[in-house]
Amino acid sequence: MTLHFPDVSSYQAGISFKGAPVAMVKATEGAGYVSPDYAAAKARAASAGAYLCAYHFLRAGNGAGQADHAHAVAGSVPLMLDMELEGGSLPHVADAVAFITRYRQLGGKCFLLYLPHWYWQQIGSPSLVPLTGLGMLLVSSQYTAYSDTGPGWNAYGGMTPVVWQYTDKAAFNGHSVDFNAFKGTLPEFISLVTTGKKAPVQQPPPAPHPQFPVPVSLSQTVQPVPVHFGWEPGTPLSPHWRYQVVKWVNGGLGAEVATDVVYTPHAAVVLPGPGQYAWRVQAAGDSPFTGWRVFTA
Repeated sequence: MTLHFPDVSSYQAGISFKGAPVAMVKATEGAGYVSPDYAAAKARAASAGAYLCAYHFLRAGNGAGQADHAHAVAGSVPLMLDMELEGGSLPHVADAVAFITRYRQLGGKCFLLYLPHWYWQQIGSPSLVPLTGLGMLLVSSQYTAYSDTGPGWNAYGGMTPVVWQYTDKAAFNGHSVDFNAFKGTLPEFISLVTTGKKAPVQQPPPAPHPQFPVPVSLSQTVQPVPVHFGWEPGTPLSPHWRYQVVKWVNGGLGAEVATDVVYTPHAAVVLPGPGQYAWRVQAAGDSPFTGWRVFTA
């Protein structure tokens, strides 16, 4: 599964996030700027059911002071750090480290780093080990046709992107916006931006192996005979178990009466009449049937 979501700033003020699983919204820049649309964008994201992430545009120098400013605005909202060229400002790895360290000291959540490959080359292709040491996760930027194996997923500086910004001209709810991709589910994305780790995929518990069910409420006088199936004490009910009923003739299996029937708490099979029958049950999936159990109706 791949999530696709917009990345916006005040240039897209008023944009609706309807249909977006995530809204990545600029909150702050430098040590004093606050996006005039940030507060309203938070409300629009909540209204649309989009998971909100903020981002701070990093300037060169005073990383700790910028962290103080960003945290005062974003607070508990997960934050992405945006590191790229703007005017004459060229923030370096040390600026990012100073920002992240201080931001986390304040209790903020910052695990995503937007650092385009072109900007990484512009500042000398430095090692990003100081950032991986802080558990940061790379967001790349390369504007080309998207695919799950495209160039935006290629590693650089010792980091492999977990998010790829693949266009700056996506048409979304009446605006032209940057669009990002994340290969995973929304719960996995939320885990990444709040803990730095992708939550393990929760596997469904294995279906319990059924104990022999026992038929109950067997009518011996009414034809045809309705048989209601119950379960032995302590056996959990499961809507995924199936049962099969056949005639029992001269000590062997005869014609089928019912097969591949999904169990419900008051399931019933109408038998053709009194006599001997056999039945068995199968748990969910490809598990084997139990052995046959004979009963008299």
